[in-house]
Amino acid sequence: VSNTYTQLQQVRGFYDFTQKLDIDRYKINGKLQDYVVGVRELDYHNLTAQQSNWQNQHTVFTHGYGFVAAPANQTVCGGQPYFVSGFLDKQTNQLSCQSENDQIPVRQPRIYYGENMDAGEYAIVGKAKSSKRDSEYDRPTGSADQYVTYDGSGGIAVGSYWRRVLYAYKYRETNFLISSVFNANSKIMYVRDPRDRVQKVAPFLTMDGDPYPAVVNGHILWILDGYTTATTYPYADQVDLQSATSDTLTGEGFITAQAQENINYLRNSVKATVDAYTGEVKLYEFGQPDPVLRAWNKAFGGKLITPGSAIPADLAAHFRYPEDQFKVQRELLTRFHVTDPQQFYSGQDFWQVPDDPSPNSNAKQAPYYLLAKFPKQPQTTFQLTAAMTPRNRQNLVSLITGSYVNGKPRLEILKLPDETQVFGPGQANQRMTNDTAARTQITLTVGSADVKYGNLLSLPVGGGMLYVEPLYVQSKGQNLYVLMKFVLLDFGQFIGFADTLPDALRQLLTAAGGTPTTPTAPPPPSTTPTPPTNSATAAALEKVNKALADLRAAQQAGDFVKYGQALQELQDAISAYQQAQQTVATPAPSPSGSPSGSPSPAPSASG
Repeated sequence: VSNTYTQLQQVRGFYDFTQKLDIDRYKINGKLQDYVVGVRELDYHNLTAQQSNWQNQHTVFTHGYGFVAAPANQTVCGGQPYFVSGFLDKQTNQLSCQSENDQIPVRQPRIYYGENMDAGEYAIVGKAKSSKRDSEYDRPTGSADQYVTYDGSGGIAVGSYWRRVLYAYKYRETNFLISSVFNANSKIMYVRDPRDRVQKVAPFLTMDGDPYPAVVNGHILWILDGYTTATTYPYADQVDLQSATSDTLTGEGFITAQAQENINYLRNSVKATVDAYTGEVKLYEFGQPDPVLRAWNKAFGGKLITPGSAIPADLAAHFRYPEDQFKVQRELLTRFHVTDPQQFYSGQDFWQVPDDPSPNSNAKQAPYYLLAKFPKQPQTTFQLTAAMTPRNRQNLVSLITGSYVNGKPRLEILKLPDETQVFGPGQANQRMTNDTAARTQITLTVGSADVKYGNLLSLPVGGGMLYVEPLYVQSKGQNLYVLMKFVLLDFGQFIGFADTLPDALRQLLTAAGGTPTTPTAPPPPSTTPTPPTNSATAAALEKVNKALADLRAAQQAGDFVKYGQALQELQDAISAYQQAQQTVATPAPSPSGSPSGSPSPAPSASG
């Protein structure tokens, strides 16, 4: 998906998005929605040879621009994301594929500090008071390019000759001494990666491998989870931090891998922010008082950490359950969910983290964020979720989910009854991809394009487990982006496969009602039939339409309890309609397709 963001929102070749986008939630027009978000950063590796001379690289191309977001469950225009923010310059031929205006407004969209900034990449900003010329490339506007001069508080003054001597020595660069770009207002920005920046301020913290951007009070902030760790906590099990936190998204430009060290104490005691414009670092104490953090804070003067009571509400609204901590807890729960001493000693009831079922993957499945309400949860929450299987077996045994409820972390285990047998992620993936219609279409597609598998989501609905897996297609060639082309569903013994989630649900529910489950190809959106005249069939059709409306509403709200209830109601309504059909011998109705041109719901994914 990152490649799609880059190709559709890049505009200039030197802009880029990180390989892993992030999931966050925003309330727009009174509706809370999860979004796939990223910032349009400057990538120095994409500058041309002409753009890469010292002056251009360090004084002209200094920053990125824009916070780009798209709803996590909508696609338009043949599988493209429906962009709602971060526009550089609207293209007339793209207006139907994106929002007409910024739905997540940003007062300061410039990105001087970001994940794409390598250690040696510095920027020199500022102009003389007498100068009327802005030299920093800002963004394209219409047919012209706009330039700007940095006016924030970030950077270190480098106007004096002796400071330039020091930086000339630091970077082994003579241009600090001879270039005419320097003036009394010049400043230099370096250590521009948010994770590195926090580590410089608080070297005693272990930082989470996945910083994420958020718009807070009109400003773009990088939010990072900081951990205090120890190796000598009494009566605690040792964990290899690198092994416990590694999965299919670790490394290779996605999530930074943790160092290989054995720890037996880990606590998310700090929420850190880095301002993408000024580089300002703030460290907030989080959760219950942590003696380890307080000892470190005292050692660093006592004022390094801001009390948790000072966390702004707008910022706290974007906190999410920390990913690396969740992975460590997930690893420990493979054993320590067992409370009976004899069972623990025998190890018969131990679990394991399943492997990612995607082709060519031999790593653990990564957890995923989604906005949802699971069974027995009082409300819809933004939560991090992972599936678990029994040790050396493939069936599903539980879901582990982490979230914040009223600002406090909550870790929950949704354990399946011992007597139930539900397919695990690997088995569900195998069933779905071996379905006749799916296998035929995938085989035909592979000849002309690359098929990429999205996150396999495990969703408890209707007393069972609904698996949702998006399939993306990327045509073969250079600079071609991926589109969400198909959706695979698995629920009980039924399979759904279609271009969109609503169509796949119709297939699955029709199969559950007793009609064939595997058409020869994904069906096009069907048309609404003429209502039958028989009163029994008319009443049954009304129930079908109501159940479909309830199903859509529950899916949009992320309420999987109501989603499961609506599934059951729809299945019952279809059965009643089929019985009424047999009486009057009228054709069976097909639920109405999505209106043309409107965003189509699609499965949510974590970047």
